[in-house]
Amino acid sequence: MSAPTPTHRRLNPKALILQLRTCFSPQITEVEVRRIISALLHSVFNYWMEILSKDNGNQSDLREWLLDLNLKRPAPRPPVEEYQRLLRRRTAADHYCGRTVNVRGILVEFTPQSCAESLDDAEKVLSFLEWYDKQGTSKD
Repeated sequence: MSAPTPTHRRLNPKALILQLRTCFSPQITEVEVRRIISALLHSVFNYWMEILSKDNGNQSDLREWLLDLNLKRPAPRPPVEEYQRLLRRRTAADHYCGRTVNVRGILVEFTPQSCAESLDDAEKVLSFLEWYDKQGTSKD
């Protein structure tokens, strides 16, 4: 059996992101924002794990991998800032209480706007991961 193509990988979160975009509402609650942000981060991270055929790791490993790629190949630019923002929001969503929290000196809010920004960030990370996967690049 051949290896899955990038668009046919089991854990590609493209459909999840599209579904979340289509059902997005400005009346979204704080709890829904928190759950969406957490789901976005975990889906992108799991997809990265699938691409690299990794069995274990933590979410900061993906950030380090993106930073390393940023030094090795500047074009296209790895979405380091987008992933860090998504990771910070996920940390706040899953580990802190309050509509606005301070994570390492940066305020994180759980509003419809922050949810929309998280969807944008997840799409940028996913787009880069799909590009990387299509390149068939050695799995750094």
